[in-house]
Amino acid sequence: MSIKQATFYAIQCDYPGCTYDTSDLGEYSAWMHLSDAVEEWQSADMLIVKNGPDDKRFYCDEHWMWSEDEDEMIPLPEGIEGEFILAERRIRRVIGAATERALTAHHRRCSDWMHRDHARWQRWDRAREEEAVTARLRESIARTLGIPVELITPTVGYIPAWKMYDAGPLSAP
Repeated sequence: MSIKQATFYAIQCDYPGCTYDTSDLGEYSAWMHLSDAVEEWQSADMLIVKNGPDDKRFYCDEHWMWSEDEDEMIPLPEGIEGEFILAERRIRRVIGAATERALTAHHRRCSDWMHRDHARWQRWDRAREEEAVTARLRESIARTLGIPVELITPTVGYIPAWKMYDAGPLSAP
């Protein structure tokens, strides 16, 4: 078996301490041509700073920022200033995630309340419908028997014995 040596190109972020490289971009981690690696880095919206004709610096999306003064992307400053910017970004991400969780929980609670209220109104509507049917049934029975509606109880539909004695003799119309 013969072994051949081949040169491959991979790009790593130049920010001190960062280990982000082209293997984090997708399925490939290295390319046979430098131009392919640079093109992949650019297509992932990473920053390339040209300090000279042959001197390029590469920065991942975590280690560049937008400069309002220059109206372009610039690398994060190294040192304490860059660390403060990174800390602010982390805090913003944590607050954003917590806000998203809170909004999701609030939406779920509101949805539960809405369903509960809807069910409550459905039960209330059913109860009103049942009361209306019961009232019509009482009126129908009272008309048939020729007695006042108050003598027919709404739940059973007959005249209790103690009310019969109070109402006097029944007579059919």
